[in-house]
Amino acid sequence: MDVLCTDKTGTLTENRLTLAQARPIAARSADELLRLAAMASDPATQDPIDMAILASANTQGSEYRGADRLGFEPFDPATRYAVGHYRDVGRELWVAKGAPSAICALIAQPPEIAALSEELAAGGNRVLAVASGPSRDGLTMAGLITLDDPPRADSADLVAGLQALGVRVIMVTGDNAATARHVAAQVGIDG
Repeated sequence: MDVLCTDKTGTLTENRLTLAQARPIAARSADELLRLAAMASDPATQDPIDMAILASANTQGSEYRGADRLGFEPFDPATRYAVGHYRDVGRELWVAKGAPSAICALIAQPPEIAALSEELAAGGNRVLAVASGPSRDGLTMAGLITLDDPPRADSADLVAGLQALGVRVIMVTGDNAATARHVAAQVGIDG
């Protein structure tokens, strides 16, 4: 064997996502942003991202259960977002959560978040955008959240051992390049 291609999540990392940051943009607070992110999540999907957001919302007391859910579209790899539709305090509320570029495409006049998104991803975290509004066509950027998935304790030693045997190790991931570079460096993968 000359080359080993390995998945990042759950192979090189622990696959235990936790909320790292909530950076409000239009949301009034980090708690409000977390509440909105939870409303665009669904425990029935058992998606690790949704489960991490819901666990954080439960731990931090961000009450998201008071709204009546009218509809939910789970995360779709083709669109790269999930959407929740609610009646909240007597009015309709739409909430979307997903890849920053995909969420920006849903907003009529999205704010410039590329630099902030890249900065947050450079720390090795997965970055998600959250948008909300009174209609699906009337979304505004609520903010960005980051999720941390630390490398497994044995990953760096395993990569070093394979490299000592002459095997080139390549990490494969759907995360953005900044996140991938950070995690790769932590486990000793160059390039």
